[in-house]
Amino acid sequence: RLLVFAGRLGLEKNVFFLLESFRAVRRTFSDIKLVIVGDGPQRAAMEEKVRRFGLEGDVVFTGYLPHREVLIAFKAATLCVFPSVTETQGLTVLESMAMGTPVVGIDAMGVGELLHNNVGGFATEGSLDGFSHATIRLLEDLSLLDQKQAQAALRAQTEYSAQALSKKLASVYEAAIRKRQGV
Repeated sequence: RLLVFAGRLGLEKNVFFLLESFRAVRRTFSDIKLVIVGDGPQRAAMEEKVRRFGLEGDVVFTGYLPHREVLIAFKAATLCVFPSVTETQGLTVLESMAMGTPVVGIDAMGVGELLHNNVGGFATEGSLDGFSHATIRLLEDLSLLDQKQAQAALRAQTEYSAQALSKKLASVYEAAIRKRQGV
């Protein structure tokens, strides 16, 4: 079982919350690992928290990785765990979903829209218990995990592919032109 987070290691990404959640999840799954991809001003403090929790062998900080390697990490993961509440677009979540890896995120702007109706993962309320429970639920229920994997890949492909987004953009332009022409 492998959980992956990718992002800037700043306070706004809520990674300290993620470390608390991981500690709770690890009480259920002693064989679980968390990979934190990225770097930032809070990395040293996060590494210190991992040491205080006694999780040094279970949490890996990779530092910055090239984009291709981030995608490989998502593909290798069981789940993407993304507790940020400040995303405007949620591109990290979308990249994970495109790799067929479900996401447990917090139902806030960006992430909540991508995980609308819990398709492709779970958009939880911002509580530690809710986030941890959603993670545990997916790890325990392999048929649910399979379902969320399929949903994640399908939603990314059908709703957020370059082709799908190009069609949406073209329809916006067409509507603007019709409005301008008074049609």
